[in-house]
This record gives sequence, structure tokens and C-alpha cells, in this order.
Amino acid sequence: MSSSPVAFSREFPVYQTSRGIKSALRAGNVVMPAIFIACMAASVVLGSMFLAVITSLLMIPAIVFYVLMVLGTRIMAVADRFNEMNLDGIVKEGFAFPAAGGITLHGYRYHREGLILDPATPIPAIVSFHGLGGHHRELDLYVLPIVKNSNVVYYTFDQRGSSPPHAQGDKNDLRKMDDAASFFSFVCTHPEVDPGRVGVVAMSLGAALALRLLYPDPRARVLVVLSSPVDFVYTLQHMSKLYKFLYALNRYNMAPGKDDASLSPYTVFDKEGIAGVDGRKMENADRIIIACCRDDPLVSWHNTERAIELLGLPPENVLVFETGGHHLVGDETYLAVAISGFIHAHLLA
Repeated sequence: MSSSPVAFSREFPVYQTSRGIKSALRAGNVVMPAIFIACMAASVVLGSMFLAVITSLLMIPAIVFYVLMVLGTRIMAVADRFNEMNLDGIVKEGFAFPAAGGITLHGYRYHREGLILDPATPIPAIVSFHGLGGHHRELDLYVLPIVKNSNVVYYTFDQRGSSPPHAQGDKNDLRKMDDAASFFSFVCTHPEVDPGRVGVVAMSLGAALALRLLYPDPRARVLVVLSSPVDFVYTLQHMSKLYKFLYALNRYNMAPGKDDASLSPYTVFDKEGIAGVDGRKMENADRIIIACCRDDPLVSWHNTERAIELLGLPPENVLVFETGGHHLVGDETYLAVAISGFIHAHLLA
């Protein structure tokens, strides 16, 4: 990132799910079954074999379409959680983030109202990386309660190709790794930030980026990773059929043109921990907390099992929920409390 001063502004892109899409999905969930019930009833009452055959032929693609509508409705419901976050008492500012390849991404800074950001008294910082196809508010549920009640500054950004709002660049461009590394370094060197007290909270592919790039980096004091693939090859092989279809439909690619294994986070893990900036050992148990769900159809929870083994993490550093899917739906409150406790103990204390 450029070393020139950053201009922070209260004017920035606002994330909103499409009301039109949501309305269409809700209407489709009601109208589609009604149409087929009406057609089947009409074919029986009128005794029309032709109508019955046409209805039967349309049934299979219609069922597929209906399932996709239901899935879309659920995805929108998950996305809506970010619109409902209360920002009262929190200052949010946007800024331009020059990224690799000459593109500009949207960066954001949060802190509690009344907090003075003074280079003379630097404070801890939290950085977040959202998942593939996500957006900068994906971790709001877990980070903003900490921001609202602590002397900490929070930085995040919309990764290239993310939406909405649609960021510049290709979501599959491997330069997103450069973007993440550059953004983290920018935060660590910002005058208001204590470079020895920077933590990371990340989700899905963003969590994989955090582990792959920042596990070996002693500047990352804390790593909170949710639903993270640690082995890309295993993840792609064990993804559910539905998500393999959606993955292909959205033209997602974890590591285009590269060997997935070489970019997998597990390749940089060390059970003994890493050397800190001061040369003293940084234990994994003091840095890392991992969460996942057993029923995650996108990133198999066995990724977490492998991470536990390779990092030698104790049970208190691992949160495995039975249900909740990839986005840990229904587990947020418990998870938010656990994340807050870990960050307060290992970053803010």
C-alpha cells in the first residue's frame, strides 16, 4: 500500500442486499408450488392427459429451480444479519486502498465514539478478512461489540471482486494474497496502532489467507479463524455436490493456475509455535482460536481436525458446533462471547 497519507471519510459504499431479489425469491417460494398444485388439480379435474404430461415434464427443472430459490432465500437471510447491526456509539470511516495491478479497493476503519486516535498513545488493532464472494461486514457480528466497548481500532476492506458493493478486480485473482498482506502491513505501520498488539479475525477463504500469510508473521498477535479451509485439495474434494455446483456456477477458484496444495495454510504450521519479534516463542495456544460446524457443506470440518493436530491446539482453543453450516448460523452468540474473551485475554489485556 502507498506510504502517502490516507484520507478517511464518513462517505463510503453502503452494503445492502437487493430488495428486488429478496421480494422475487419470497414470491417464488409461494407462487411456484401454487402453480403446480393448480396444474395437477386441473389435469385431474379436466381429465387432460396432455396437461398432465406437460406438468410432469416441467416438474424436474421446476423442482431444481425451486430448491435454488429456497437456497437463495436462506443466503439472503444470512446476508440480512449485517444490515441489522447497530452502529450506535461506533464511528465508521472509509478510505481508498491502492491494491496490486493498479486497482483501488474500499477500506474501512471503526472505533468507538469519543476514542481519540493519537500517535502518541498507540492502541491495539483488529484486522478482518472476509470470505470468497463476501464483503467487509461479514465479521461485524463478532468484532463490533468489542470495538464498541474497548480502546481498539478495527480495520477491514472489501477484497477484489467481492460484492456487494462490487469491488474492482477478479475474485479469483491470486493477487488478493498480496492485497491481504499489504493491508495488514498498512495497519501495523499506521501511527495510531500499537504494532505489537494487532489481531486478525477472518472467515472462510479469508481465514485461509490469514493462516497462510500471517501464521508465520509475529506481528499477528492473535488469529481468530472461522470455517477455514486448511487444505485446499481436501476441501475441494469433500465439498457437497450442491456446493460444487454453486462453486462452478459462480466460477470460483481457490488457486487459479497454481498448485492448491502449495497455497494451503497447513504448509506453514508448526506445532512448536513461532519466534516472536523479540525472539521469544509465541505459543499457538496463546495466538489461535478456531471455530467450525460439523455440518458445513462447503468446508469440511475435518480441516479443523487437521489444524488441531498440526498446531497442537488444546480443547479450549477449538469450537466445533454440531449445526450451523458454513456461516455458523445459530451459533453466533456463543461464538461472539468466546471470541471476545480470547481477544481481551490475549490482545487487549
